[in-house]
Amino acid sequence: MPFASSAGLRPYGGDDLNRVERLGTAYELDRLWADQSGTQRYAINTLGYRGPEFDPAASRRVFVFGESHAFGQGLPDESTWPRRFAARWAEAAGGDPVAVSVMNFAEPGASNGYITRLLLAQSAAVRPDLVLLHFAESARFEGMVSGRPVRFGTWFQSDCIRRQVENAPANLRALAEEWRNRGLGFLRYRNLLHNAIDTLRNVLLAQFYCRAAGIDAIATCDRWEAVQDAAEQNPDTAGRLLELVDPTFLVDRRIEQMTEAVEAAADGIHLGIACHEAFATVMLDAYRARTRSTSPAAVAAGRPRSGRPLRIFAFGGGDTLGAGLPPERAWVRQVADRIAADHGLPVDAVQVQNFAERGASNQQIARAVLATCAAERPDAVLVGFTDHRRYEGFVRDNAFAIGPWLLEPGGGVRGWLSRLLNLDERVRQARQFYEFAPEGLGVLESLRSILLVQNFCAALGLPAVASCRTIARLRSDEAQRSECLGPLLALLDDGFLADCSLDSFAAEAERPGEPAHARLGERLAYMLRRYWPPTS
Repeated sequence: MPFASSAGLRPYGGDDLNRVERLGTAYELDRLWADQSGTQRYAINTLGYRGPEFDPAASRRVFVFGESHAFGQGLPDESTWPRRFAARWAEAAGGDPVAVSVMNFAEPGASNGYITRLLLAQSAAVRPDLVLLHFAESARFEGMVSGRPVRFGTWFQSDCIRRQVENAPANLRALAEEWRNRGLGFLRYRNLLHNAIDTLRNVLLAQFYCRAAGIDAIATCDRWEAVQDAAEQNPDTAGRLLELVDPTFLVDRRIEQMTEAVEAAADGIHLGIACHEAFATVMLDAYRARTRSTSPAAVAAGRPRSGRPLRIFAFGGGDTLGAGLPPERAWVRQVADRIAADHGLPVDAVQVQNFAERGASNQQIARAVLATCAAERPDAVLVGFTDHRRYEGFVRDNAFAIGPWLLEPGGGVRGWLSRLLNLDERVRQARQFYEFAPEGLGVLESLRSILLVQNFCAALGLPAVASCRTIARLRSDEAQRSECLGPLLALLDDGFLADCSLDSFAAEAERPGEPAHARLGERLAYMLRRYWPPTS
């Protein structure tokens, strides 16, 4: 039976099964992850995280999310930079550092997907006064094995991992082999642009979530220069996302830059106490000096502005384009026509710019929403999220959609067009992707994309509604019960994401037709009424 936290916080649910089995008990470890020196003791609380128990009566709550530097690998808990930062932060505010409850949810080897997922889950359960984030280097990823989230990184190429698999107990051998094979598949699939864009997506999800929720937060990221380099070389993809990163949220300083205080922690790998102390000072100075971001714009309400046409931006895949239908019969145009009718406007007073692309993945859709709406603000946003089995790949710096169709003979394309589209490379990436990506991972990544768009629009005060083609799979009982997916599902705003899709209106149709588009348009137009109540 899962351990239940009386404080409301979610217990540890990572891939260290020994810690999972000991939930509800406080204990100490003298060896953990990379630190096998036996010289440093790690106190694990009843929730399974490092440090003291959560104090719900504390005057201030500081939540820490990150990787080994935030965890404090090889260091006493009180010497880590987040603990030093929190103590000074409380003193500067005239408070007692002892009265501050610091919850450290960091995990050695954590990916940025794990870090952001924990941020959303824990901050929704208990609201913190301050969030400290230490994002990881970009060459990591949160995968899934047998329904559980796992850490994937470059260490999967090491002899250490190979020996762990070879020495696994007989009853766990198959699971261990799946774990290693998926990790190696991840490394074969990913490239530097993949890594940079994945990092940017997670940084922006954390940034816009905290802004929309009004949570005070400051962050840093290991090897951020690798992300910046990728963005400079790929201005149309990573570059447009980098432009959205708020420098008052993500501080352009890193703990590895503390060269004046170089020393090693007890594990001989990570940085020591003086480095953490110096970095706490750097981060606190940045926190004090930053210009406070203005509060999120109020949600638009009342009659749409007159004097110019109302502009609606639409994003999605083939369904959003209205594939096989006249443009005026597609669901996005149906929404526009109903808005016009609600407010007594001529049809041409509500204009739709459709940025949808056939075969688009949810990652590509989310990236398009952020880049387009940040460059030119619309009056409303319509999003048709698509199949969770798609993903975004990159060949020679060009983005493309990975989907099951690429595994068909010839990828559905032959001859000169195949060569023009670099199809062989795309098929290779698709096969490598599906080597390490079970269906549950597609659900997880789709939820991240949906929440990114949801919080981006909320933070900017943009009226927005959406549907998702596989909403039934996302909200299945299995997903609701998942320790990994369930907390993210709980964050979906019913006022943003409809509980229906074209497929749900045409269950037997392989490609939903005109009646389904009309019904979906009617539902989403009704949802937009919370921003613009009808006047006619």
